Amino acid sequence: MAGMLIQLLQQRWLQRLAVLALVAYAVAVAWLSLTPVTTPAGVSDKLLHVTTYGLFMLLTAPLVVAAPIQRLWRAGAAIFFYSGVLEIGQAFVPGRYPEGLDMLANGAGVLAAGVLLALLRAVLPTARPSPLSSSADNGAL
Repeated sequence: MAGMLIQLLQQRWLQRLAVLALVAYAVAVAWLSLTPVTTPAGVSDKLLHVTTYGLFMLLTAPLVVAAPIQRLWRAGAAIFFYSGVLEIGQAFVPGRYPEGLDMLANGAGVLAAGVLLALLRAVLPTARPSPLSSSADNGAL
């Protein structure tokens, strides 16, 4: 069963679909982060940040689970950096402002999902390198 999951995660079509999903999700997060909206009543702003960026990280699974571990942590760093750029961008949006606690919540979501993916990676059998990775894993996500 786990071997079949590794084989599935190494399929080029799934990895391309994951890249497409990541780009679409990044655009949606940017749109929601950089438009003047308010958090719905009764919903924790910080919980939204944790879940938004945790899901963002989980979307990298087809690209990172069967690849060298460095790719997982690079993906997390890239998503956290992206969240910081969006947070700073909120300074230029009426009714929005950057907040350090939002960055902390973003990081918590990325970290929690990253640990979950690392644990999944640890329990899966050793796999051959991902088709999208080189032997040196030259830094690309």
